Amino acid sequence: MLKRLDDRIYSRVKRFKRGTLFFMRDSLEYGKSETVRKAFYRLTKAGKLRKRCAGIYYRPRKDSIFGPLTPGVDEVVKIIAKRKGFRVAPTGYHALNKLGLSTKVVANYIYLTDGNTRRLKIGKTTVNFIRTSTKNVSAKGDISHLAIQALRIIGKGSITEKEIRRIQHVLTFEHQENLKHDIKLAPIWIQKIIQPAIR
Repeated sequence: MLKRLDDRIYSRVKRFKRGTLFFMRDSLEYGKSETVRKAFYRLTKAGKLRKRCAGIYYRPRKDSIFGPLTPGVDEVVKIIAKRKGFRVAPTGYHALNKLGLSTKVVANYIYLTDGNTRRLKIGKTTVNFIRTSTKNVSAKGDISHLAIQALRIIGKGSITEKEIRRIQHVLTFEHQENLKHDIKLAPIWIQKIIQPAIR
């Protein structure tokens, strides 16, 4: 009976590409919460699944060079936000790292959100969701949002020419329509830095 339940759940899970995150609770159609939880525990112990954080799992995948690959914090945050129906946007040193403007190790990730303020533990990483106005999470482009947030944390009086050139360079990879939309969300001093990237 237990093996049959495990097989049914794993058969469903195999529809997902390896490395894709999914929620355990989506398998509750197969039984009560505790029964399904134990099935996931057995599948994890057998190496067929891996737990990323509370209630979220994935089928392990391996790279020929880097070995086992674990879904990143951003992936976990995005699937949670989609599930809950709120928007999120990375900020702080996380944004600087993603743009190559800092090598500081980030142990605490901060995301702006139009959802509720909350704290989440993903492995050893603490993720803080800070509620903000809709405007601050309305950017359409991932790169342009990161650029705006990075410039905010660096500050108007502290930005260097090297950092400006770096940001203007990465913005060339953003879709122009997104960039034209997102520049309107930024303060004037940031708009002046972003403007040269608009063709």
